[in-house]
Amino acid sequence: MLPPAARLAARRLLGLASASASQSAARRLSPSPISSPAAAAATGYFSRAFSSALNYHIDSPDNNPNMPWEFTKDNMEKVNEILSHYPSNYKQSGIIPMLDLAQQQHGGWVPVAAMDAIAKIVGVAPIRVYEVATFYSMFNRTKVP
Repeated sequence: MLPPAARLAARRLLGLASASASQSAARRLSPSPISSPAAAAATGYFSRAFSSALNYHIDSPDNNPNMPWEFTKDNMEKVNEILSHYPSNYKQSGIIPMLDLAQQQHGGWVPVAAMDAIAKIVGVAPIRVYEVATFYSMFNRTKVP
């Protein structure tokens, strides 16, 4: 037999599980709350529904990882100056200012090849730079019209 405290915890856990199951069933059966574009805008539905559009990359002739890209001589000096602010084991802390510099150099957007170059300079996997670039909305990963 279980001690009283364990029985109480098990009872609460079962109660939570059944409440959660009934709520999820009600959500599945209820019609969508979005009845009009105004309702969708008011609830923030559009921003959630279409936000994943910015979280993937499709190679194009001017934005692919095989494209040659490197910092200019002047910007490479700025990169070295940026990295001098951080200890050698914290070079990845310079990813944000380096992405900003790459965006300025490339005309307002950061190509995948620039992110790969930054990853090599900092010594991290390219995905770590992609994560930063996709998280912050100030980095444009496609051409800005």
